Amino acid sequence: ALEVGGGLSGFQFVLASEQINVTNVDPGLESKGRGFECSPASMEKLNAAFGTSVTLVSGALPHDSVPPESFDRVFCISAIEHFAEEEI
Repeated sequence: ALEVGGGLSGFQFVLASEQINVTNVDPGLESKGRGFECSPASMEKLNAAFGTSVTLVSGALPHDSVPPESFDRVFCISAIEHFAEEEI
C-alpha cells in the first residue's frame, strides 16, 4: 500500500501491523512551508515501537523510488490541504 503524505500518522502503522507492505511518500518540511517534520530517524523509532516496517520515501510524487503501478492500494488521508491547487 502507498500512503501519500502520511507524515508520522498512525494509519500507516495500523496497516503495517496487519502484515500489509506500506510505503509512505512524504516531503516533510520540504512541502513548500506547509509540511511537518518526517525524518527517517523518527520513522525508525515508530517502526521499532509498533513492531512494523513502514518504508519512508522522503519527497513528493512522482518519485523514482515509487514506480507507477507498483502498489495495489493508495491512501491519501488529510493531505489535500498541503497541495497547491494546480497540483490537484
